[in-house]
Amino acid sequence: MRNKLKTSIHLFSLVVLLILIASCGKTGEVGWPRWRGPNGDGISTETDWDPQAVAGGPKIVWHIEIGFGFSNIAIKNDWIYTMGQQDFESVVLCLKAETGEEIWRQSFGDTNEPLATPTLDGDRVYVLGKSGIVCSLKSINGDIRWKKDLVEDFGSPKAHWGYAGSPLVEGNLVILNARTSGIALNKKTGEKIWEGEVHTDKAGDYFSTPVIYDYADRRYALIFSDSGLFSVDVETGSKLWFYRWAGGASPHVADPVVFENKVFVSAAEANPRCVLLDIDGNKPRLLWQTENMKNHVNTCVFLDGYLYGAMEMLMLVKATSSAASTPKQVM
Repeated sequence: MRNKLKTSIHLFSLVVLLILIASCGKTGEVGWPRWRGPNGDGISTETDWDPQAVAGGPKIVWHIEIGFGFSNIAIKNDWIYTMGQQDFESVVLCLKAETGEEIWRQSFGDTNEPLATPTLDGDRVYVLGKSGIVCSLKSINGDIRWKKDLVEDFGSPKAHWGYAGSPLVEGNLVILNARTSGIALNKKTGEKIWEGEVHTDKAGDYFSTPVIYDYADRRYALIFSDSGLFSVDVETGSKLWFYRWAGGASPHVADPVVFENKVFVSAAEANPRCVLLDIDGNKPRLLWQTENMKNHVNTCVFLDGYLYGAMEMLMLVKATSSAASTPKQVM
C-alpha cells in the first residue's frame, strides 16, 4: 500500500469479464454496489452461472486506462464505477460494462491516488479520497451534490497513510472510518450526524471499511481503527464496547468478518495475529486467537464454517477453532 501502483489495464478488464460471465451475459441483472459486494462479505449472490465458462482462462473483452490507485469497482445494471489518479488528480469514472466506453468522469478535488471503492445507493454514488474528501455524486452524470473534507470540516486527523475505508451507506447515513470510532453523515446533505473522539496519541489509520451487525434489535457498526475494534450504535454513534488492538506502525486494513454472532479480526506486522470474538452481548468475549492467519491487506471470506484468507500463502482456518489446515502455497 505504501508505493504508488499503476492499476493494471489487463487486471481491471479481467475483473469485469469474470463478473459478466458470472451473470451469463445478463448485465442488466448484475449487482455489485459496494466494496465486497451486496452484503459486504465478499460473496456474490449470483446463482445462474456456469463455472466452465472460465475453463482454460478468461478472454479479455476490452481494456481501458484508469490511472494510479487501489480502487475496486462497483456495478449497477450495465454501468461500472471506479476511481483512479490521472494527471495528479483523483477522478471518478463511469463506464459501460459491455464495451468499456466512458460515460462520464468527475474530479472531486483530491490530488492523491484513491484507496477506497465507490459505493452505490439509489441514484447516488459516494466516494472517499485518500486525503479525506468525501463526495456524493449523481450516478447518471457525475454531478457533485455535496462535498465534505473529513480533516478540514470535521477535525478528523490527517492520516499518515491516507483514508482507505470505503463509504458504508446504512439507512440515511454514510458511515466512514475516521477519528477513533467513526463518523456518520447525512447521505442527502453531507451534514454531520455523529462522530467519535479524535485520536490523541497519534494520527491513526483509516483503512478498514465499517461493517454492520444486529444486536438487541438495534444496528451497530464495527469500526476497526488504529487503537482497536469499536462497536457503535448506527443511529447515535454511542459506543457499545471496545476491543483493544494497538496497531503500532502497521495499519489495520482487513475488515472485521461477522457471522453467527461472532466477529473475526486479523492484522499483520506490529501485532500479527487473528482472533474470534463472541459479540452476542454488550461486550466482546475472546473465543480463540492464533497466528495461523495474519491478514495484512486482504479481508477473509467466511464460507461453510471456514475462513479463507491470503497472507504470504493461501490459508484456511476453521472458524469454530484456531486450527488451520496445512497451508498450500499459491503460485
